[in-house]
Amino acid sequence: MGFPFQQFQLLKVCRQLEPNLDLDYETCAKRPDVQSASASWSLLFTLCQDIPGFFVMIVIGYFIDKAGHKTALKVGMISILTSSTIFFMTAIFPQIPLEVYVLVSAVNGLSGGVPLSMMAAAAYIAATTRAEERSHYFMLKATATSITMAIGPLFSGYVAKTAGFTAIFGLMFVCCVLLTFYIYFIFPDADHTAADIDDTPREEHLEAGTANDTDATSKKTVKEIFTESLSSTYFVITHLLSHTTSASLLIISLIFAVSASGFEIMFTFYPAIKFGWDSLDLGKFISFIALQRIAILTFGLPFIERVFRRSGGDKLAGELRLLRFSLFMAIVSVTGFGLAQTANQFWAASMVGSIKVVADPTLQALLSIMMPARMQGRLFGGIGLFSSVAMLASTVGMNKFFRATVQVAPNAVFFVVTALDVVAFFVAVFGIRKSGVLAMRTRSGDVAGGDDVVVETHATEETPLLA
Repeated sequence: MGFPFQQFQLLKVCRQLEPNLDLDYETCAKRPDVQSASASWSLLFTLCQDIPGFFVMIVIGYFIDKAGHKTALKVGMISILTSSTIFFMTAIFPQIPLEVYVLVSAVNGLSGGVPLSMMAAAAYIAATTRAEERSHYFMLKATATSITMAIGPLFSGYVAKTAGFTAIFGLMFVCCVLLTFYIYFIFPDADHTAADIDDTPREEHLEAGTANDTDATSKKTVKEIFTESLSSTYFVITHLLSHTTSASLLIISLIFAVSASGFEIMFTFYPAIKFGWDSLDLGKFISFIALQRIAILTFGLPFIERVFRRSGGDKLAGELRLLRFSLFMAIVSVTGFGLAQTANQFWAASMVGSIKVVADPTLQALLSIMMPARMQGRLFGGIGLFSSVAMLASTVGMNKFFRATVQVAPNAVFFVVTALDVVAFFVAVFGIRKSGVLAMRTRSGDVAGGDDVVVETHATEETPLLA
């Protein structure tokens, strides 16, 4: 539920610690004991969601591929709608304790929620587009996400500050109802398109235990589904790790997941204790970042593409340089966040690292070429499972680290993330080469699905990002 909920949670924690005082948000936000207690609650919510979510993650990829992308999106939206309903009710009845959110988190984890929806969306894109155009759609997805980030946090922060938490949680509930209606009754079910363009894998893919089309109609026990999902995940991960370039891409994805576990601390707890920011201030900041990302995706990348085409340079080599540059600038940006002494300096640091927006869709597009269209759910599910293990452990570690340092050095978490970004940068420099990317395309195998093919076996200089 974003920043309004973080503010709502912090106020509830503050009033639990000081039940006889009516403290305002800014006073509460600058108290280290309140921040530490709020971080503890956030950790509990995360664990209650991520631990059951880990086991659900094992079967998510299988579920997406077998039940269909639209069905997976439906299940994910029902989970999100249920959560938004409970948040709305707790805003109406503020006497409801924080322990209720523990149950909400567990339900979210068990039903897939946002991770299921995000993986289904990624698999939908990968399964219904051709390899040479796939990154374009991943970039559109990233642009849409950035637009949402530009509008959502700022608008929700404004509503929360001017109309209260009941208004913003009620608005979120209405939006979830509308989105659920859209997914159920309007959103196109394009799974047949995936079948039409399926880039069937090599024989060893089938021999490795991946399910064929007849499995979709066969009745299996929960144990059999769970076992097959584990087998598919194991196959996906080992297949990615068998190639230096795809292994490097996977490592960077894991580092991104670990870094993301510190997002709440870096951009919610820290600005609150350092600058006294509320949800509106945080919304303005996130919107500012999102607008920068939109500008990069909408104007920056097309300009770079035109430059490459006019100069006749090596597109793939240029794209990989852009990926490395974005990771380097992320190092500079996160370091700047940690060193910022004023709110203006904190804002300025964001301007340096927004170029990192190109990294994640590039990684997704590159990784997607390692598997055929009908296995994209298991591909992203396997990566998600692998990432969730790292993220779960890092969430506990980041949270404990912040609580241990909040009294003396609340900015220390930024330098931990900086170190992770340094590792990602060197992995990109030494592990991802042009020859490796081209070999990944060839390695994906000859297609056997008729005239409509996705993966070409010859090397091409069409790049995932600048194609």
